[in-house]
Amino acid sequence: MSSSGRVMDCRLGHGAPKLLSVIWALAFFALLLTAGAALMIAAPQENAKSVDRLFFIGLAVVVDAGLIWAVVVYWLKKRLQRASPAVLRIDEQGIQFGRDLKESMPWSSVKAVDGRVRREKRNLVEAVLLVTLADGKSPALDIKPLDRKPEQIIDFAKAMLRDVRGIKVSELKDFAAQVRCPVCGEMSSNMKWIQSGVIVFLLFYNSYSLERIACCQRCARRILGRHSAINLLTCHITWPLLWLVAVLLPQSGKLLLPGHDKKALENVA
Repeated sequence: MSSSGRVMDCRLGHGAPKLLSVIWALAFFALLLTAGAALMIAAPQENAKSVDRLFFIGLAVVVDAGLIWAVVVYWLKKRLQRASPAVLRIDEQGIQFGRDLKESMPWSSVKAVDGRVRREKRNLVEAVLLVTLADGKSPALDIKPLDRKPEQIIDFAKAMLRDVRGIKVSELKDFAAQVRCPVCGEMSSNMKWIQSGVIVFLLFYNSYSLERIACCQRCARRILGRHSAINLLTCHITWPLLWLVAVLLPQSGKLLLPGHDKKALENVA
């Protein structure tokens, strides 16, 4: 993805972002194993069998070779990624997408831009850019396979729409302007940016699906209350730790402060 000035071009990732996490894991183990192998060669212990030393040294060689292979593949994927044509472009004219960017949505036809990103155990499960058009249609663009974080794409699209309309978030925050809540549709001067969802804990396995939500103070209370009841069943004995401490208390604290959250305004203005 390239973001130059007022333009963001996004390309297919070709698996490079996922491979980067593998490289970091291999680099960690390669560092430990290579250091241990070097110590065995430089100062072999008398009680250590030669077979054990060879196995340890061989394991270090295998991991180092795997790291080199992963780096080479990552470099090739990055070259392929940079050579690929853009499949999504966001600029002052609007949103262009598809092969050769043949399809487009000018900002004059766009009412709102939003996004939905869902992760489970740090794995990206879903990422879509949601666009609400003036004719009532709501196309959803899949941004999961693109070459950078989906949050960056969503935030850039929202910021571009605000700039085209001449809306300044700082002014809305200073004057406590009334903003329409995207959940209930009512006007509010207390927009909040909360994280909520469902956590599932099954003995030694847990998963979570938490989303960031921009809504008014009243809707935030309802959402947190509803999810708290659901998580009483899905978290069961870990509810006080996984839900109460990690989610409910921090998010409820935001509701005690009057006025807009700046992050909430960025997602509704």
